[in-house]
Amino acid sequence: MTLSSNIHQLINEHMTQADDGSFVLAAPLLVQLRAACASTHGNHTGGGGQGVGLAINSAAIAIETRIQQDALAEHYEHAGNEYQGNLIDLLKTWSTLQGEWSTYLEAVTNEWITLIKETLEQRRPPWRPTLNCPACNGRFHGPEREPNLWLDYWDHNNEQMAHPSKWTAGCDGCGANWEGDELNWLRAATNTPNTPVAQVTQVS
Repeated sequence: MTLSSNIHQLINEHMTQADDGSFVLAAPLLVQLRAACASTHGNHTGGGGQGVGLAINSAAIAIETRIQQDALAEHYEHAGNEYQGNLIDLLKTWSTLQGEWSTYLEAVTNEWITLIKETLEQRRPPWRPTLNCPACNGRFHGPEREPNLWLDYWDHNNEQMAHPSKWTAGCDGCGANWEGDELNWLRAATNTPNTPVAQVTQVS
């Protein structure tokens, strides 16, 4: 990717490849990041005066703030003065840069794009059953006594339950990992031998 193509992805609609291999038109990455700042995905809810929570995506907000601060700092380093306009207009001026600054800012914007995509594709948190690990027999770990086991059963799009053959699990206590058919122990551990594996996560 060049600096110009990176900036194009950040501030303009652009073509991107979907999971099925087709190409679709995507919104500017900075627009997607701004929208993510107000999402509830994998984050927390702030308090409200009337008891109504405000959806906050702290990870997305942190990335957006960092990009704005980095852009202003890089401009000051390059031009020797503080930029007074908005981020979009500043990035447009970078598109015309040449030489070492262009190469350097290409690396900077590459990192931004990676951070944004990682934030947008953030996985839903795994299920953490309070069961003994079949490998080490431990149930909790750490000073907060967090459950050892975790089970990720979401599909690639992070929207629906995946087929059990795609599930992965692990133990944060001993580092053991399992996937697919190796998770048969989960059915026995939850004392549900007659329950389909796809329903085991619903067992309290």
